[in-house]
Amino acid sequence: MSLNSWALEVAVVDVRIAIFQSAAAQEALKKPQDKIRVIEQQAKQENKDLQDMSAALKRDELTLSKEEFETKQREIAQRNAALRNKIANMQREAQLLEQKLLASLKPKAEAILKKIIEEKKLDLILNSQASVYFKTELDITNELTRRMNEGS
Repeated sequence: MSLNSWALEVAVVDVRIAIFQSAAAQEALKKPQDKIRVIEQQAKQENKDLQDMSAALKRDELTLSKEEFETKQREIAQRNAALRNKIANMQREAQLLEQKLLASLKPKAEAILKKIIEEKKLDLILNSQASVYFKTELDITNELTRRMNEGS
């Protein structure tokens, strides 16, 4: 058997990246990203307010009664917990959106990837995330994105 009979046509791809770089994904992410930016700004402001409240409480600790101090301390703790919950909810929402977007666009990406495999007569496709090293010319992620944008 000759050495050429052992040669494989190999490519690497990151389907997830190809999907998220596609025009359809970018368009679908515009409104949620705007919403996330607003929530992030609110969270930053709330965090600053909490820091200010904590600093004021520390500064006024000796002048407040024990009850006033404990009440303010509880309020800070409650607001801090609410802020952590808000951030966790935002992260869950973003993750859910990402999963839905991947699920909706993955069939199209897989169909296009199948065409690329047939056209290039590829024997093996590796996930670029799982590869330790590969030559950049083997990466077909950008081609997959481009063809998703073209609809073929």
